[in-house]
Amino acid sequence: MVRRSASNGRLILAALWCVWIAAGCSRPSGTGSGSSLHTHTTGSGESAAHATEALVKHYLEALYDHRYREAYHHLSADSQRAHSLAEFESQCQAGVTAYDLSQLSARAQGAKRMEVTVQLADEPGSHTFVFVREGGEWRLIFQGGKPAVPYPELE
Repeated sequence: MVRRSASNGRLILAALWCVWIAAGCSRPSGTGSGSSLHTHTTGSGESAAHATEALVKHYLEALYDHRYREAYHHLSADSQRAHSLAEFESQCQAGVTAYDLSQLSARAQGAKRMEVTVQLADEPGSHTFVFVREGGEWRLIFQGGKPAVPYPELE
């Protein structure tokens, strides 16, 4: 009987993500203290959907792995003005919601706004992450809620 650990599952996800990256779906590049996923797209709805789905996965994996600075980098400029890095890190340390990263669905809300819905892992339901285009990249809007359950408006 073979026993799988969470780290083996993450390793498999990382390998699949690397294959996906090599296929040209998005382009990673290193910035600052950690690597960051930049999602440059040309405007195609399908391309934007893939880019924002990958961004949600990368953002949540960074939260799960306590790479809060890396996750914070994905926030929109307005979101970073609303939440300092120190506040963001403090909120992350209070706990992170578990999602099923194989269950994502993206939809366009105009040319500069995307929504990605992700199923919760431990209970019925889902949460929708909202992205906006800034400087040719998709950025997560986080005004209310908490880092793993961000809301685009204050509650």
